Amino acid sequence: MTSENRLLEIVKKFGILGIGLCGFCCLAPVFFALLGLSSLTWLFIFSEKIGIISILISLVLLGIWILKRKLGKKCSIDCSCKPEAETNLFQETVKIDTNPSLPVSCILTSEEFKSRKENELKIIKENFEDVIELKNGYTFSFTNAEIHSKDILNIILMEKRCCPFLSFNLRFPFENEIMFLDIFGEEGAKEFIKVEMGL
Repeated sequence: MTSENRLLEIVKKFGILGIGLCGFCCLAPVFFALLGLSSLTWLFIFSEKIGIISILISLVLLGIWILKRKLGKKCSIDCSCKPEAETNLFQETVKIDTNPSLPVSCILTSEEFKSRKENELKIIKENFEDVIELKNGYTFSFTNAEIHSKDILNIILMEKRCCPFLSFNLRFPFENEIMFLDIFGEEGAKEFIKVEMGL
């Protein structure tokens, strides 16, 4: 997930306050360290009071300690202070009631199946930006949702007729034209999706 998407999620959750909180969370230790360091430099030049110098040295060390801890953890509002910060945008498993008794196989004839692969699935394969593996399927992300959403919806409606064992979610979580398509199912469905989509 890009930093732009994380920023949009923060703005969506917390508004402008979210950006301020994120900035404070990430920059506070740096600010305290620089404040202590500059004060310490000033005191060494203009003052000989050991007590005040000791306090300011403590401030510098405190700022460095907080910064060191902060670099090892992510912010509580998920502003990606750490590169590996996770978002709650994706889940490991999509949970929707499915019918486990349905066989994992396409019910189209070979000619219909060939036509479907050449036309319908090609739209997904050629236009998705990223794919995220779930425990029971895959999530495909698309930019330019306005352009692709109608085609993807038509594909979902057709796929439900030929592959009733698959479940689909179409999500639009941002205002910046990003769309997500979850395709998932019971045991065996994930492997079927992987083969059909050429993943």
